[in-house]
Amino acid sequence: MKLPTELRTGVRFMAVLNKNHREILRRSGMKWTPLHERLLQFHMGNLEFACGSSLADVSWRCWDQNEDMPSFAGRHALLVDGTAPIITKLTEQLDINFDIKVKNIEYERKDENDGYPIRIATEDALGNRKSFECDMVLCTMPLKVLQTSPDLFSPPLSGEKVAALKGIGAGLIEKVIVRFSEPFWEEYFEPGNFFFGHVPKVPEQRTVFNLFHDFSKRDGPVENRSYVLMSYLGGRSVDLVNEKSDEQIVELFVDVLKSLFPKKSDKIKAIDSFVTHWGKNAFTGMSYSYVKINGTGDDYDTIAKSVDDKVFFAGEHTCRFYPQTMTGSAMSGYREAGKILQILHKEKQ
Repeated sequence: MKLPTELRTGVRFMAVLNKNHREILRRSGMKWTPLHERLLQFHMGNLEFACGSSLADVSWRCWDQNEDMPSFAGRHALLVDGTAPIITKLTEQLDINFDIKVKNIEYERKDENDGYPIRIATEDALGNRKSFECDMVLCTMPLKVLQTSPDLFSPPLSGEKVAALKGIGAGLIEKVIVRFSEPFWEEYFEPGNFFFGHVPKVPEQRTVFNLFHDFSKRDGPVENRSYVLMSYLGGRSVDLVNEKSDEQIVELFVDVLKSLFPKKSDKIKAIDSFVTHWGKNAFTGMSYSYVKINGTGDDYDTIAKSVDDKVFFAGEHTCRFYPQTMTGSAMSGYREAGKILQILHKEKQ
């Protein structure tokens, strides 16, 4: 039996959206104005931000599969000092080797008499090689790194896991953070408002700074306060960060703000900025995952499966119901730590 279009995993989100849009207009007889189109494009841009991808590459059936699980209650929290203090606390007393690249994880060594069952081969920037031996390894490499490193594991991962890695997409957005001398936008919004939108003039701009997030630090002495806005490029516009200089990207950021606040244009001057280039970073290559066409939420579970109780996997791309989040990434780490502790406990009995 042939499934309806809406139930097939190989159907693109954009295709169904366009089809339903045409059908609604036909049945309702409403007049579709340029303003309607701009608002539609704004919301499509938000979806492309949420997925980290153009809607043309996203599964219609499974794009929001994680919403089958209730999410966390309460308001969003804003870490104005960033996550560094948390990471620093979590990594206390850990032996972390920096600036070395994992070249190979050999997890079925033939001769285990004089060593451990797993050997991890690494190399630093100068070409110096070093190996680590262990009983178990927890792999938290980003999805994009796993997808583009076919020789990482010896022996290679199973066909089932490789297929799952292809079913989940390595989503990408690039963030732009700009600091200003004063919060010129503040008087237009209610206290506690953390973001505001920018409705694009043309469809091609729907993921060019369509949401601005207020990351300002307003507490403490005046001299310690900073007024910061963050926005992003996504969808088909994400490559702008590689086609233009950082200075040009920040100038575009400022120009959009001037179009939103024309009466404040003389005050809208960047005094500091930062532009991410995650897509070009060989050790990240992405922002967060999404379900591709022909993929399903089951692929997250398959990626998360351990191999022979030796190789374990964690990261947002292994957390089916909380992907794309720091929460999901942290939960996956606790999950795998629990698995490893259970195995060690059984071995001691």
